[in-house]
Amino acid sequence: MKIFAFLFILLFTNLGFCQNPFYVSIDKTSGLPSNSVYDILQDSKGFMWFATGKGICRYDGSTFKTFSSDEQTSKSGSCLVEDGFGRIWYSNFDGYLYYVEKNVLKSLKQPTSLGYFRFGIIKDELFLLQPNMVLVYDLRTLKVKSKIKISDKQISFSYASPEKFYILGASLYEFNDSKTYTKHPLPNKFYDEINGSIMNYWDHKLIINSKSNNIYYSFKDGEFTRNALNTTTNFNQNTSIVNNTIWICTTNGIIKNDLDSKETISYFADQNISYLFRDNHKNYWISTLNKGILFIEDFENNYIDIQPRPLTLSLGKNEIYIGAEKDLVYKLNFKKLVTEKILKRKTIMLQVKFLLTP
Repeated sequence: MKIFAFLFILLFTNLGFCQNPFYVSIDKTSGLPSNSVYDILQDSKGFMWFATGKGICRYDGSTFKTFSSDEQTSKSGSCLVEDGFGRIWYSNFDGYLYYVEKNVLKSLKQPTSLGYFRFGIIKDELFLLQPNMVLVYDLRTLKVKSKIKISDKQISFSYASPEKFYILGASLYEFNDSKTYTKHPLPNKFYDEINGSIMNYWDHKLIINSKSNNIYYSFKDGEFTRNALNTTTNFNQNTSIVNNTIWICTTNGIIKNDLDSKETISYFADQNISYLFRDNHKNYWISTLNKGILFIEDFENNYIDIQPRPLTLSLGKNEIYIGAEKDLVYKLNFKKLVTEKILKRKTIMLQVKFLLTP
């Protein structure tokens, strides 16, 4: 019974390719406002939030609620964050900030925009990058409490860890609060190797990846350490770090890199991946730029896609014979989870009968 229950999931689905984990697709047909999804967040109440091409939405597991406002300069955006007051924030790709409070989308009063850069929320303060300065807002009043001038005009990336806000330019700026920051010189030839940067946080260290190669730097206590992943891609869109694993999101799938063992595994080579998020129940949510969300309970539950559609099953000793449309027959090896197309059905039926005879 377990074998056939497994095969029902394994074979009677038209999703994915061999060796991908079993997943459920959440897209416009499910109520998602757009199949372009850029960011994912789970709030303190357990709701899932998605930043999409049509704005941000909240998902309760069955229905979606989309939030919009006439004050928005555009709706597409990213950088979903929950503050200590239960408000959900995001920035649109024009660089303007919005937040949901009491089921209403509101805009933050800001003088201008430098374009899209990640903002940061550290305790009761919000850090916002502006031309030649950083504005620090008091989250209680949503008023500017501090203006910190910075000299760099060419900013590469900004990022907030649980305790600090970072800006990467000609130097690395490390903000501890609204009054103090430290300016760290970058390693020699840093930008020769980090061509386009992505920042993340792991094991109390800031992680700076390159968008075009496998080099990354870790930063802790004022020191940079150069590292390299075991895999190289043409273009890295984003990174997500879960425990000791960094997931590289690319236009051709997602790559799992174990930072300790250096083992790498690739999934969903046919998908344009923007982000990976693991929720409080250890489920995985993968956002794509054209096919919505992929929901995965366990990466160990693989399935195999059979085309054309399977119709009948016959159990052998170490394999299953699968009768499919167009008079095709496949053999599935239990141990290797590999399918092999063998013969047309009219020819193979006697062979199947012989194999199943004691």
